[in-house]
Amino acid sequence: MKTLARTLLATALLGAVALAHANPKATIADFEARLNKIGAPKIDGTETVAGKTVPALFYGSRKINNNYDVVDAVRKEHQATATLFVKDGDEFVRVSTNVLTPKASAAWAPSWPAMPPTRP
Repeated sequence: MKTLARTLLATALLGAVALAHANPKATIADFEARLNKIGAPKIDGTETVAGKTVPALFYGSRKINNNYDVVDAVRKEHQATATLFVKDGDEFVRVSTNVLTPKASAAWAPSWPAMPPTRP
């Protein structure tokens, strides 16, 4: 379970990208703190995201799939984009994002191939 938690947290942190903020490390630390305040990460069941059934990512009892509270708070506080991904087989799939399309809806790009971690 510890490996799952580290993998989920690392995946979430990789999704945080500070665009305009002078301190991306602080933005990522805040993103991590907001998620940890909710509870421990876990996968429980599945949910449809942008027409694709993927594992349901939870922090504590809060389902993150299709939930924008945390990523929107990062945008408001840090003027930064944030995206949470879940690993589904050999892909990482975006399940929550504050990246918007030109029509101001959440951007749901195709999934990306999963890449092995660079650190243990």
